[in-house]
Amino acid sequence: MSIAQPTNYATTSSNMFSCETESGPSIATLAESLVLDDVKTLFRYHIEKLYDLWVPMAQKSTLPFVMASDDPRIVQELHNLVKEAESTDSSNSRVASVQLTRLMSHLESRVKYDRRSRKVILKRRADSIVTDMFAGALGSSAGGPVARRRAFWDRRLHKRRALIAGPAPVLLVFYTEKAERIM
Repeated sequence: MSIAQPTNYATTSSNMFSCETESGPSIATLAESLVLDDVKTLFRYHIEKLYDLWVPMAQKSTLPFVMASDDPRIVQELHNLVKEAESTDSSNSRVASVQLTRLMSHLESRVKYDRRSRKVILKRRADSIVTDMFAGALGSSAGGPVARRRAFWDRRLHKRRALIAGPAPVLLVFYTEKAERIM
């Protein structure tokens, strides 16, 4: 067998085991059925879909550093991302969830910066302030007051999704529904 000669390992390995029974499918049949012909096309489709979701969402919700932490545009953007995160489309919901987490962590750092520069004097921690803002955005999207408990729970879920996504949300495309229920 030379290097240039193609090898069908599925049929080669099935000949090695002579004790195989003929009642079930052969190893060669199973191996051929496990190979997906359009893997590159499927991957390209998912990446393009992710890019089309991520780029406009990131452009709209990335805040300039000079914006104050109590700017009403922040609450509006939180509200928009909450609506996207509650979407029925799982990939849209996951991408919005990651962007929502990034926005909230940026907002926390902005509150800390405002506190150090004496622009905001509050007796609560920055993450508590951001959670209150997030609860307000949840309440305005649901049409009523929302308990802080739901805001904490949703924030934990969004943080877990962002942790899985890493710096680029590519892994969210192939993220299964079973893993969603485990979280």
